[in-house]
Amino acid sequence: MTWSDIPPADHFELLAEAQMNRWLRFGTTDRPNLMKHLSIEVTEVRSGYCRLFMPLRPEHLNLVGMLHGGTVTSLLDTAVVPAIGAAYDEPVPMATIDMHTTFVGGVSDEDVEAIGWVTKRGRSVVFCRSTVQTVSGRRVADANVTYKIILPRSG
Repeated sequence: MTWSDIPPADHFELLAEAQMNRWLRFGTTDRPNLMKHLSIEVTEVRSGYCRLFMPLRPEHLNLVGMLHGGTVTSLLDTAVVPAIGAAYDEPVPMATIDMHTTFVGGVSDEDVEAIGWVTKRGRSVVFCRSTVQTVSGRRVADANVTYKIILPRSG
């Protein structure tokens, strides 16, 4: 798969309504969190797939007026969480254990979206890809992201 081959959402199974609604509310707790701070919103979620939206705001920019790389990597990382979590009936603890990011373009004047999808799922490790692009489709960055599912210890 090349990065131009972002899988379309309809290649992923729809979620049950309650599960979909739970993930559409991801990050909207009363507690302060990074998603709220960055104004990230889940706009679509399916089993193994998620799309986020983030309005570009002045506080997202670096000192030369471009979208800050840390904000981009936060989007890349966050986009895969609902894609991974949608496979479970209840929330499960998970953590990023590896992330390789390639920046391919900058943005200073347009809202952005992030798309994340699962490429391979093991019992406790999940491999994903994600991309950030402007809402008009200009690519900003891509990532390979690996997550560890923190399963309860048996015994």
